[in-house]
Amino acid sequence: MAPHNFVVAFGPSDSYFIAAKTSRRKKNVPDKFSSSLASSLSNPITYASLGESGRYFARGTLPGSSQTPHQCYYIKKYTSLLKHLEGREGYVCFSSGKRCSWFNHEGEDYEWACYNLKKDQEGWLNRKVKERGNKFRPILGAKDTTVLLHSDGRISMYSCDEILSNTLRRVRKERLTIRFLGLSPTRPNWFFIQFDDGSVCWNTSKEIANVLRVCAINHGFTTREAETLQIKHKGLRIESPPPAYSRSSRDL
Repeated sequence: MAPHNFVVAFGPSDSYFIAAKTSRRKKNVPDKFSSSLASSLSNPITYASLGESGRYFARGTLPGSSQTPHQCYYIKKYTSLLKHLEGREGYVCFSSGKRCSWFNHEGEDYEWACYNLKKDQEGWLNRKVKERGNKFRPILGAKDTTVLLHSDGRISMYSCDEILSNTLRRVRKERLTIRFLGLSPTRPNWFFIQFDDGSVCWNTSKEIANVLRVCAINHGFTTREAETLQIKHKGLRIESPPPAYSRSSRDL
């Protein structure tokens, strides 16, 4: 049986949104995001991302339907990104400023796009495409932080915080499969991981870690010890599918 969803989205000003099974918790999120979630998405919430200037993206199911996927978003004049979202499934990951990524995965078909990357960051991404192919999920975080989750389980990292990079190296060494990786758009060392076996881990503020720990305990999620993955706190999880074809754009 597939594990239950545990979704965590970090936002600016230490805001966050957490969806564990059927429960939801949030702090300092935009009012538009809260009202959109309440009116447009039923549980389970399968993905969420918070950006600057009130931007957000979330996926769940249509109200009154347990089977029909649905998404809600506010992307504020990102016309190129909007073309990916209209009439299609997909996932948006917000980074600092106007940087963001979009990805989707259906069977063996992978699609992705990154917007407004810095020159060095874009150059690294293009080199990774040449070296390892274009089947991956591009996850962006604070500043230039970039993580590629390849379809074969490999992980590529660029400009990652020491705690995050040490954790991902251990994940790679132990051949754990990441189901979801959520990074903060403003805090380089904040992250949340859910693995395919349903276990979770994170590194964040003490306040948010306490909320995550309570959610994990209340809903029966297994947490991985801090020492095991070189993380300050115990852990947690969320879901998103892999992406793929190669495309990078500097202006949105």
